Amino acid sequence: MIACQTNSQLLNHDVRDLQDSSAELEFLCKAISRYIVENVDEQNPKSVLVSLDFAIEGCVWKMNLNPELISPGLQIQVRLLARASRSVGTIWVTYTFMVDTQSRSST
Repeated sequence: MIACQTNSQLLNHDVRDLQDSSAELEFLCKAISRYIVENVDEQNPKSVLVSLDFAIEGCVWKMNLNPELISPGLQIQVRLLARASRSVGTIWVTYTFMVDTQSRSST
């Protein structure tokens, strides 16, 4: 698992100056989506990341890995979480981890 953290004070000053956590969330979601979309290629059979699904509830990006190149059933997930802080505004944490979707369905 890889985790990255930022807070309201460290965001782009245009977004930070709005002092609106929903605007911060929109800014972060667009930035993460833009990066992920650049790395998913559904048309290229040699691409490692072959599909992308986004669940707005909980802000979860799910990327399926190419079963021809990597063990079938593996998926990379990115989750964006938020926590309020009086001193720094909202604390935003992004977790990236690999999930074996086949083992979850068999339990």
